[in-house]
Amino acid sequence: MAPLKSNTVVSAFVRFKSATGQKGKARPVLIFKRPGEYAIGLKITTAYENKPDYLKKVFYEIQDW
Repeated sequence: MAPLKSNTVVSAFVRFKSATGQKGKARPVLIFKRPGEYAIGLKITTAYENKPDYLKKVFYEIQDW
């Protein structure tokens, strides 16, 4: 397995709860890593406009996909 590099988008299994009882699925994840630290994965959404205002305050809208 190749090391994770910062600013890379990968496909990863993301857990969530839904009305259908589904426990997660493959989703795009942005890898963020500073030198000498652990890598973290940040969930990505393409449905920013559909999110409620309280979530838009903590999400970052992708300007140029």
